[in-house]
Amino acid sequence: MRKIISSYAPVLLGITFLLISLAGCTESHSTVSIAKKSVDDSVSEKPSVYLIESLWQKQTGETIKLDAFKGKIPVVSMIFTRCAYACPRTIADLKNIEKQLPAGIKNDVVFVLISFDDQHDSPAQLRKFATKMQTGKNWVLLHGDEEGIRDLAMVLNVKYKKQPDGSFTHSNMITMLDRNGVIKAQSEGLGADPAPILNGINNL
Repeated sequence: MRKIISSYAPVLLGITFLLISLAGCTESHSTVSIAKKSVDDSVSEKPSVYLIESLWQKQTGETIKLDAFKGKIPVVSMIFTRCAYACPRTIADLKNIEKQLPAGIKNDVVFVLISFDDQHDSPAQLRKFATKMQTGKNWVLLHGDEEGIRDLAMVLNVKYKKQPDGSFTHSNMITMLDRNGVIKAQSEGLGADPAPILNGINNL
C-alpha cells in the first residue's frame, strides 16, 4: 500500500497546506454554521483511486475492491452511521444530485458511502442505515479496515479524527470519479452547490 500511496505524493504534498474545517456530527455552533464551497476547480489530474488495493465489504456482505466500480460513475462520500447531523445532511445532498441526473446516464451512476467506523459499521449495521436513509438500489455502503479507510481518505482529501467517545469529526466532501476511478469533481460542505458534480457527470 505504501507504493500505491506514494504515487499520490505530489498531490498530497499540495493538499497538506489546505486548511479544512472539521464539521462534527452534533449540532454545535461549528456544525450549524454550514460552510458551502465548490472545489471542482482545485481538482487536478490524479491517478486512479482504483490503485488502492484494500478489501471492502458491501452492506450485503460481499467483499470487493474499489475497482469493482470500474465502468460506472461513482459519486462518493465518507460517513459513519452514528453521525446524527452532518452525515444525514450529506446523504440529502447526494439524493439531490441523484434527482437531477439525466435519465440517459442515471443507471451508470452509483452512490458510494464509505464508513469511517471500522469498529461499529459492520455490513449488518450498514444495511440498517441504508434502510433508515431510504437509499436506492444504486447505492453501495462499504465497510473497510482502518488502513484502507485512512488511505482512501488521504486520496480523497477527506479530513477526519476519531473522538474519545468513538464518534468522528470530519470534513464533508462529495467526490465524483470517472469510469476509470479518477477524481473529476468535488464539492465540500453541507448544502454545497451540486453543479460541479452534475457538470462532471454530464461532461464525461
